[in-house]
Amino acid sequence: MNQITAFSRKMRIIFTLLALLTLFHPTAETSPPPAVNAPTDNKIEKDEILEELKLSAQGIFTDSDTEESIAENNSTGSNTDQSEPSTDSNTEETSPMEEESSKKEDIRQMDKSETNEKKISEDETPPSEPEIFVEDKDLPAIKTQRIEEYEAHPSRIKKEELEQKLNAIINQNPKNEEAYWELFELQNHYTEWSQNTEFYQENQLLHTLKLLQDIHKQFGENQKIMKYLCQYFIINHLYVESQPYCQKAKKLLPNDTDLHIYADYLSDTSNQKSENRPLNKSQVLLNILKTKPHSEKLYTTIGQMFADKKKYKLATKYFQKAIKMNSSYIPALLGLGEALIKLNQHETALKHYILACQKHPYKSRVPFQQAKAYLSQKSLFKLASEYQKQINICVNSIKTSH
Repeated sequence: MNQITAFSRKMRIIFTLLALLTLFHPTAETSPPPAVNAPTDNKIEKDEILEELKLSAQGIFTDSDTEESIAENNSTGSNTDQSEPSTDSNTEETSPMEEESSKKEDIRQMDKSETNEKKISEDETPPSEPEIFVEDKDLPAIKTQRIEEYEAHPSRIKKEELEQKLNAIINQNPKNEEAYWELFELQNHYTEWSQNTEFYQENQLLHTLKLLQDIHKQFGENQKIMKYLCQYFIINHLYVESQPYCQKAKKLLPNDTDLHIYADYLSDTSNQKSENRPLNKSQVLLNILKTKPHSEKLYTTIGQMFADKKKYKLATKYFQKAIKMNSSYIPALLGLGEALIKLNQHETALKHYILACQKHPYKSRVPFQQAKAYLSQKSLFKLASEYQKQINICVNSIKTSH
């Protein structure tokens, strides 16, 4: 009995001690794990943000760095863990301060850039055209420069230099008709020179036509302006627009053969069929041949008409007539060369191509190359090789002259 009583006392003491231990020492299960780690993570994130703000305030971060970081974030996209959104939310809380400081910095930069632009604009030299000081008395020297320097060795740069001088004279004195015509001669020569070269531009013809129209408005009608207006409207394929100018020009210059070639032959036969003039090309040229003085352009035009009809013997006859009148007339030399090739007179044709190239390599280069291609198509490779040698000489002469 005494033993049972002693055992029960011991058990009560043990349970009492266990209760006390449970009361003052809670188990690990009652404390959630994020409560221990969260303060540490948040502290790290805040430290990183503060460090970034300090660096940004010191101007260490640049726009390029920002672009690189954006690119890196886009490239790693799916590999980012879930802790990144919490960082973004923290940065959003501090973004108003960043925005305010960045706005102030932007304003300071804008002010600096404006002052720099003002300084640059003040230091800048004026455009090239106002620097050119020329007067009416300088026109003879400009004309001499165009003939002796530019026409001997034409180039786009020289043309632009002379053009600026002439435009300066015209701006100072819009009534200087001689300056207008000098500018026309410059542009007209440039168009002839630049054909078959990389410098040629289709709008150059329209540009020259516009200049002629300005001359017409400024100084009225005369033989010269009406003739060139007729020609340049037709050259630009403006056949309907050319008619009033051509009609007036023909009245003013009834015996000008070249004018009648443009007005009667090129205009009426190149345009749609006219009910008032149902003449064919041969009849139009025959009328001019009978009634107007002969010229190298007239003979060359007749020769080209026969060549188009594949009447090469007749074509050579008229090309040769044109060359007798003007041995340097390039269209006649090239037309004769092409006709002789079609008549299998290749060696004689080569001589005329060489002569044309010596007189005007720019105009002759492409027709020369076309003749060589024709011989290659006919399997005349030995002749084609000889033509190619002469073409190379022609091209080299262009490079050295330029």
